[in-house]
Amino acid sequence: MNRKVIGRDVRKTMMGAFMLYAARKVAEGLVMVEIVDYLGSMADEVLLYGHNANVGMYVGMVGALLALVFFVPLLETFAELLMFKQSLPYCERVLKAFLKKPYSELMKMDAGDAEYRVEQDPIDFYCAYSDVFTNTLAVPIVGAFLLFRIKDINVLYILGAFLLAWIRVLLPVFFQKKLGEFDKEKREFTTELRSAEMIFSERTETFVTLGIGMPWIKHMDELFRNYYIKVGRRFGAFKARYTNLKKTVSLLN
Repeated sequence: MNRKVIGRDVRKTMMGAFMLYAARKVAEGLVMVEIVDYLGSMADEVLLYGHNANVGMYVGMVGALLALVFFVPLLETFAELLMFKQSLPYCERVLKAFLKKPYSELMKMDAGDAEYRVEQDPIDFYCAYSDVFTNTLAVPIVGAFLLFRIKDINVLYILGAFLLAWIRVLLPVFFQKKLGEFDKEKREFTTELRSAEMIFSERTETFVTLGIGMPWIKHMDELFRNYYIKVGRRFGAFKARYTNLKKTVSLLN
């Protein structure tokens, strides 16, 4: 399916949700910078000057925490609601684009592959597009704010913070090739399994009459076992390492 067409349809139907997701990420980043700044200032008051932080610091800290607990989730909720509202128009656009493909190209795809592509490709593309868009918009804004707030701190610390921020943005790009290989193998397995399921559902009476229903079910079970042994376990281990690395970078950030 044409990625340019899907990209255009994503922008037309989901831009509002993308902007809210980006606003949520920006708000979270700004609030976290404020919280860390307040904690640092309060620690300085106690450790360096030997007296408690003033009331203004406590009020600011409480306000930042309230924003983190209530305002940030509220933005995410609005983004989710808008995304669900626009998901039907988006799927309709993608389906129309798929149906406009030449008949000769459609005939090259079996039913299982077509069903999987129509269902999964738009979702995968939307998630990837959303992640890149929100991070590309949020990271520079939060980074600039962080730079403004820590301009008097060690330069190496500033560079380290920016390096971690960009690693967080570029991490999916570094693993794109390997993730694409696993995705291709998963797609092939899912297509073959869907085709087997559709054959069984369309010819159930024939399978029952000939007494080959259970062997066919075992065949589908064998498809899954082979996929799990050859690909599934490796993909699970790789995805776990990738996810842990993302969490580690986020934690350090």
